[in-house]
Amino acid sequence: MDPPRIFDLPRRGTLNVHDSLLPKYAGFSPLIWALINGEPEVGVTAHMMNDELDAGDIVRQEAVPVGATDTATDLFHKTVDLIAPVTIGALDLIASGQTEFTKQDRSQASFFHKRSIEDIRIDWTWPAEDLERLVRAQSEPYPSTYAFHKGKRLEILAAVVSQGRYGGTPGRIFYREGDGVVIVAGADARTGRNHGLAITRVRTEDGHEMAATEYFTSMGGYLTSRP
Repeated sequence: MDPPRIFDLPRRGTLNVHDSLLPKYAGFSPLIWALINGEPEVGVTAHMMNDELDAGDIVRQEAVPVGATDTATDLFHKTVDLIAPVTIGALDLIASGQTEFTKQDRSQASFFHKRSIEDIRIDWTWPAEDLERLVRAQSEPYPSTYAFHKGKRLEILAAVVSQGRYGGTPGRIFYREGDGVVIVAGADARTGRNHGLAITRVRTEDGHEMAATEYFTSMGGYLTSRP
């Protein structure tokens, strides 16, 4: 980050455009984190820069709803369309001589780190609803979520929350439901009250992409987080 004194060199300050609804989701990969967390909307914020990352006064902000099947790629395209009007609108306000803008409520602020390989490894103790959003959040061109099957990496390209409720141990390859293969999910899966993650499309370690029903030729065994 540039030294704060640089932000004050322009007579009217320095404007930044961030792809989240600040003060929430400051930092890195905000669209992906917001989708994983089930936020109902995402957006773009134009704010003045100060000595703290993404914490300056808000000049203009616009939001778009998150659809039930939206991927991170979809949200990227939705928010890209907001950048020009938000930026131009903010610059117009600054050019008009306005100097007082909306202070960020720091009690509502959250700051996220860069995503890494650990962030896309599936943890089967997560509820199926969260895992389904994780799969959508890691849509192409982002790296896909993955687990291990019989010691080999298996990318999960598409999945839905199962209609039925399935009990047992998280990660169990359990049942074919429609076009998907249900994996038991949730820390309390033993209760039988949870929906599972119905995987519909996968990519093998050697790059072959196929329907999950083609890959899983029999039920049983486990998908694991480690080889």
